Amino acid sequence: MDWAIHVANVLILCSFLVSNVTSLRVLSITAGVFFGLYFLTRAPPAYGPVCWNVLFGLVNSVKLIRIWRQRRKIPLSEDEIFLREHIFPKLFPVDIRSLSSQAHIQDLSSNALKIESNRLYFVLQGSIDLDNQNISKGSFLGIGNYLKPDQSSAVEVSSTDARCFSWTHTDIQNWTNKDKQRKNQLIFAFSQDLLNRSAQESAS
Repeated sequence: MDWAIHVANVLILCSFLVSNVTSLRVLSITAGVFFGLYFLTRAPPAYGPVCWNVLFGLVNSVKLIRIWRQRRKIPLSEDEIFLREHIFPKLFPVDIRSLSSQAHIQDLSSNALKIESNRLYFVLQGSIDLDNQNISKGSFLGIGNYLKPDQSSAVEVSSTDARCFSWTHTDIQNWTNKDKQRKNQLIFAFSQDLLNRSAQESAS
């Protein structure tokens, strides 16, 4: 069955040409099957290469399961959908659920609210007045303290209708440390947020 090794090598060659990680791993697993078939039909059978291909196949299978778990579709709440569409469009629903599950939802009344320096806030509804700035829906509050932590005391802000997600800095850092893409998306979101505020201030 010499043809089996040729099929396996063609599949490996194809795996070098694809950019999709899922397709690459599927091709690699399939090639391993044909490699195994070739070595098992030798006289005598070469069990060493077969064992190695079984190991490679198991590793790729585990990776495929992880990819599927990360990319699977799950129903998101309205707040989670808003967070994904406006801040993290390139992340998967599972990433958004992981982030929102660590958040505290704060409904603000007309009373002043103390913004803690060790927390990051995201406005889901309404707006917040802070130091002559109006932090509107879809904006972050506490970016500066997150990027450059300090020991300053809480700051009082006012709002009549705002609702926010809030996270401790530790929760956000643990979330971003699990995936480089998460960290990149968060930094990009911070940059866009700060640029939008600068543009609004210049316009006013």
